Amino acid sequence: MRLIGTLDKEPDAHRFAAHLLTAGIQAHAELDNGSWAIWVRDENRIREAKDALDDFRRDPAASRYRGAERAAETIRREEIRRNEEASRKIVSMRGKWKSGSGARKKPLVLTLIAISVIVAMGSSLGEDKRGAVLRTLLFVDIEHMNDRSIDWSTLDAKLIDIKQGEVWRTITPIFVHYGAMHLVFNMIMVYQLGSLVEDRRGSLRMALMVLTIAIVSNLFQALVPLAWGGGLLAGGMSGVLYGIFGYLWVKSSFQPELGMRIPQSTVIILMLWMFLGFSNAFASMGIHMANWAHGIGFVTGVLIAAAPLALRGK
Repeated sequence: MRLIGTLDKEPDAHRFAAHLLTAGIQAHAELDNGSWAIWVRDENRIREAKDALDDFRRDPAASRYRGAERAAETIRREEIRRNEEASRKIVSMRGKWKSGSGARKKPLVLTLIAISVIVAMGSSLGEDKRGAVLRTLLFVDIEHMNDRSIDWSTLDAKLIDIKQGEVWRTITPIFVHYGAMHLVFNMIMVYQLGSLVEDRRGSLRMALMVLTIAIVSNLFQALVPLAWGGGLLAGGMSGVLYGIFGYLWVKSSFQPELGMRIPQSTVIILMLWMFLGFSNAFASMGIHMANWAHGIGFVTGVLIAAAPLALRGK
């Protein structure tokens, strides 16, 4: 704040300070030892303000100074309004943050990702086929596969570990990923779509959905005959991912007020990927996809979303 000069009369001082404000120069007048001091805030415009003061002293009654105080008051009110609006936005954003933005709004999604990453590290991205991690988490303990006396086409054989009480195997294959790309793609999609569901529907409902989709998709993938694309050693979060996708597809179509809209680009990517999987487009490259987990997961998500609508007759 710099003093640029003084004026003898109070009305003149206030009129000149108002004139500076209309020119975009922040200024105010205050009484100082019997005269009125003119203070300017912007150091870069001191020279300009002093020149304007010299002009004003020569002709304080000039027409260009008329109405300056009304114009300045309008500017002040507008500035106050903008400041109040900015303050409300700051308070609003703080409230949103404190009420559970960031990690607190999607703890389940972040937990699923964290477990998947830990499992990937513990299994060398699915390469350590004989390690304890994969032996414990896959639908069937891989060591059983060496037993040539077991007919793996039978239901009893496929449920060999489940029937011994290891029921977690109906869920835990979702945490197993084979390769970095498999892990990264699934985690990105689960984060994008899962966060949307958990934010709008809550962690408990999201958890029940994940468990249901995981169990149903894993069972189908494991129990469908190998010749039809089934497989006991399938892994990955993609069954759950497609279940969430199916759920969001229904909700965005029939309950848009929930605000769970899926980007069109995501819809295209996931539908194309599922189509390519069922068409065996990647088989020649040695890539085998858990197509039943994808398809059944999608259908399960659709049913979870549609059931309440059907019951309500919507």
